[in-house]
Amino acid sequence: MDSKFLFEIKPKFVPILYLLTNFRVWVALVSLILWVAVIQINGRSGYTEGLVVVYFDEFVISCYVLMFGFILFVIIMTYIGMKNYAATVYCVYDDRIEMNEGFINHQHISIFFDDIKEVHLTQNIVQCKYNVATIKVITAANNFDTGIKLIDIEYADEVYEQLRKLIKDC
Repeated sequence: MDSKFLFEIKPKFVPILYLLTNFRVWVALVSLILWVAVIQINGRSGYTEGLVVVYFDEFVISCYVLMFGFILFVIIMTYIGMKNYAATVYCVYDDRIEMNEGFINHQHISIFFDDIKEVHLTQNIVQCKYNVATIKVITAANNFDTGIKLIDIEYADEVYEQLRKLIKDC
């Protein structure tokens, strides 16, 4: 028996939301702050006045280079995020949900409705502003991290209710 395709869901890319929830951006920012703090501490460690002035000039230059590097990193991460969101598709069939995602690393996951134990709808404060939400589909495996997340979905309430009805009918 062939499955019947019902509908397709694509996430909405919200740059600020992507950057706020991307762990790598936060690690880079903390590393930048710590690096600047270490240079400031080392710059005040008893050098003669002439060397401190020279070191301060190098410090200012290195801070500009570091800020430029961080801004470039954020731009690259945002571009990769946009491409990843554009490549992500959630397809709902009458017996399963499939996720295809990935710009650099491709991933395909199929979950049959028989295996789904819970469906959660969550929306943080930034998602509220952009009218998107995340739906987490949890399977029958032993830990909470099994399943898939439908991230930054528009009209998530309607999608959530449709998924619940399909799972219940299965």
